[in-house]
Amino acid sequence: MADRITSILVGLRGALRREQLPPPPPQAPRAAAGRSLLQVIFLPETLPQDPEVASEARRGVLAHIFAPETLDEAPPDPAPARPGWLTLLFKPERLDD
Repeated sequence: MADRITSILVGLRGALRREQLPPPPPQAPRAAAGRSLLQVIFLPETLPQDPEVASEARRGVLAHIFAPETLDEAPPDPAPARPGWLTLLFKPERLDD
């Protein structure tokens, strides 16, 4: 039993041992990083005659969702007259339908 415990402890120590990685190989210095292909494709093109556009302060999405609504001043239209339920119950049946 003591041999099993010893072998378990040795295996556990081996699994939890910190490994040392070899140092990375020296690399040649890279040229200055340019723009990626996606940046080149999707960035807007700037032309010399384009004027500088000042950004406007815009409200966010939540401000649009939770902003108070402006209500009309006119009163609502009157509700259409509905027949009572007794009128519908005792209404003569149409045979053409």
